[in-house]
Amino acid sequence: MRVLVCVKRVPFTGGKMVLAEDSMSLETRHLGFTISPHEECGVEEAVRLIEKNGGESVVLTLGPPEAAEQLRDSMALGIDRAIHLQTDGAEWDGEATAWAIVEAIHADEAASAPFDLMFFGNESADSAGFQVGLRVARALGRPCVTGLKGVMLEGASVRCEQEVDGGRDVYVVPTPAVLTVKEGLNLPRYPSVPGRMRAARKPIATSTPSRPPAHLELARLEVPPGQGRRAEVLGNGPRGRLMAPVLVLIDESKASMETLTLARAFGSPLHSVRMDAVRPFAPDAVAAVLALAADEVGASAVFAAGTDRGNDVMARLAARTGLPFAANCIAAEPGDAARVVRQRWGGSLLETAILRAPRALISVAPHTVRATDGPPPIEVDVESYAAQIEPKDLVVHVKDHVDAAGGGVSLAEAKVVVSGGRGVGSKDGFAIIEELAGLLGGAVGCSRVVTSAGWRPHSDQVGQTGTKISPDLYIACGISGATQHMAGCKGAKRILAINADAEAPIMQNADFAVVGDLKEIVPAISAEIRKIK
Repeated sequence: MRVLVCVKRVPFTGGKMVLAEDSMSLETRHLGFTISPHEECGVEEAVRLIEKNGGESVVLTLGPPEAAEQLRDSMALGIDRAIHLQTDGAEWDGEATAWAIVEAIHADEAASAPFDLMFFGNESADSAGFQVGLRVARALGRPCVTGLKGVMLEGASVRCEQEVDGGRDVYVVPTPAVLTVKEGLNLPRYPSVPGRMRAARKPIATSTPSRPPAHLELARLEVPPGQGRRAEVLGNGPRGRLMAPVLVLIDESKASMETLTLARAFGSPLHSVRMDAVRPFAPDAVAAVLALAADEVGASAVFAAGTDRGNDVMARLAARTGLPFAANCIAAEPGDAARVVRQRWGGSLLETAILRAPRALISVAPHTVRATDGPPPIEVDVESYAAQIEPKDLVVHVKDHVDAAGGGVSLAEAKVVVSGGRGVGSKDGFAIIEELAGLLGGAVGCSRVVTSAGWRPHSDQVGQTGTKISPDLYIACGISGATQHMAGCKGAKRILAINADAEAPIMQNADFAVVGDLKEIVPAISAEIRKIK
């Protein structure tokens, strides 16, 4: 068996983002580096598969010479060898990154044998483009399933589980396959001293790929001013509106209503295709329908909500058409080259970028645009497209659904969320968090350090690589407020922080704060609530 896992070197950001003087990158002189939590799970899964089945595991990265550190870290965990596509450290967009990876895979497979599985993180921690794995899969002609929390080999196929509202969707695809995974797939191990010593002797093959022109070009970065930022709809600004058709992928969610609002400002008339245009859900087939519909209506842009499914389908559309894709935008302005503002680091940074393409592909970050009423879109009749869907576009489809365990309030939908962090102290310490959540009719959440310690399941994690929430009230107990966590609760209308440290980063993002021992404060709040019930 041969398994490849692709990783990206990203900085530890802690609780505050500081930009370089040119506002084109983060100031990283005093930061350490790592790979994203999603990719950590990809590395762990690759090691486990080879331990169980035998064979070879390979880790690949595209980045500066210093990225060899992350390759050595992965090999210390058990990966056999590494491929380093060395750059000068400048940023590559998703298209260019995928192209370089495909070339490296072709070369490695020609010298050895095809990879049975290729793992990517669902998205990188910094740029969150949501597309490299899917572009690689399309170029190689291999099936790809995204956002996975479960992977199991079944003979010549692989069973994949994807978390959705109400449970998990199950896909079964033939190998070789490309899989993008999420934190929570497994619990990654820590490297041992003997592992690090072995890693120092393992080979790293280094090459320098040429960089293609960028079609999604970074213009500047900025730190958003404060909590709860909402987007300015740039299409209503002094440049005016480009009266050109726009196609929108929609469903019944609030995120789709927000997407329609931004799309109306971008162009007119609006046309729509439903997410459930193909049943059972088959993302490649939906992307095929979108491509046909966009051509028929002459769309200047295609929009979708920046949900897991929205980004999945849009990335497949980008790979199919060879167009650039701007994910998780909060603003978009039409023009010969569209200008977008998109979230990075889960919204802790905003990127202004130029999208150079004959048709803009844009997803809208949930909870960032206020939904407003407007004329409904013209629904595209997709019946005529059914005969044009190719069998290969139906290979990846939902084969089964596993319901979630019953009981409790959904974390993503809860109006009140009470979360605990390191300050709770232990698994048993969550009893007071659960009590307060129960009294408020809310859900229990936690920080990443809590799931890493095994105190709570990953399904309870709030954060960039956990669940993104938008409750009326978020109560954060003993949580420092690292950027990864704040990315998950930015949608909250009000944040109450309870922390012994008055200087904790979360205090700068909270609407209300109580400084003190949460083990005294939380029971006191619960006692007062019981008095009035």
